[in-house]
Amino acid sequence: MIHFIKYGLIGVINTILGYGITFSLFYLKVNPEVSNLLGYVIGFFCSYFLNKKFSFKSSQAHRVELPKFIGSMLVAYLVNLSIFISLIRLGGVNIYLSQILSGIVYVVAGFLLSKYWVFKGAVDV
Repeated sequence: MIHFIKYGLIGVINTILGYGITFSLFYLKVNPEVSNLLGYVIGFFCSYFLNKKFSFKSSQAHRVELPKFIGSMLVAYLVNLSIFISLIRLGGVNIYLSQILSGIVYVVAGFLLSKYWVFKGAVDV
């Protein structure tokens, strides 16, 4: 449970950073998919380092965990993107609301993959 709380707190920081970039790009009329991608790429690096150090306190080498983290976040991102595109292109949902809704799915998928695959040796503290 403590991992989820820490993951959530880091997620707040990551969300402010990622969504700040994404929403700024929306405002500047950058393509929604490009805006979404850039927000997540920048947030990705913030998320990896903060989760490795604070959420899961992992001591494994970056060469072991970073590829797993990249793979797991790519899966989470592709799920996010498919929901995001479906909402804005097929459902006609506002892009800001679509971003928030698809982001919820991204958070849950990212946590589960991080806890049970990327940083699976971490101990609850």
